[in-house]
Amino acid sequence: MSPVDIVILVILSLSTLIGVFRGFIREVLSLASWIVALYVAWLFAAQGAVHLEPYIGQPALRIAAAFAGIFVIMLIAASILSYLLYRLLYISGISGMDRSLGAVFGIARGVVLVAAVILAAVYMDFAAQPWWQGSKLVVYFTPVTDFLLSLMPPDAVENFRPAVT
Repeated sequence: MSPVDIVILVILSLSTLIGVFRGFIREVLSLASWIVALYVAWLFAAQGAVHLEPYIGQPALRIAAAFAGIFVIMLIAASILSYLLYRLLYISGISGMDRSLGAVFGIARGVVLVAAVILAAVYMDFAAQPWWQGSKLVVYFTPVTDFLLSLMPPDAVENFRPAVT
């Protein structure tokens, strides 16, 4: 088993365990919090950057700082809201099912995370290394990496396509 395979198994195992311990309801609410925070930050970063003009001279840095600030504030607010919602929804009778579905969610998250790591490794040209070539598991993530590539802009895909497929 190659070091890459070990890393893949560790990522999948940890993600699954986190899913089991947190449960499906918390996992979904957490994911929703991240999505909302990212969307709101993306939507309002340019407007927030205007308020940072006196403090940050470079426009790209201003937008990045505004994005980061809005993202953190929204993530905190959404996390508090999701915690309160979780407390309202949680019924002790669904604990076993909640944890089982949490494991499934954790596996799915782990698969997407591994695929993202594979894409990053391909981009950094690790895929040409012998220790990478020895992996038996990377090939099983090709459908997921292809799906992630389909979500990217076409010009960005050119950096990945030859080494992934």
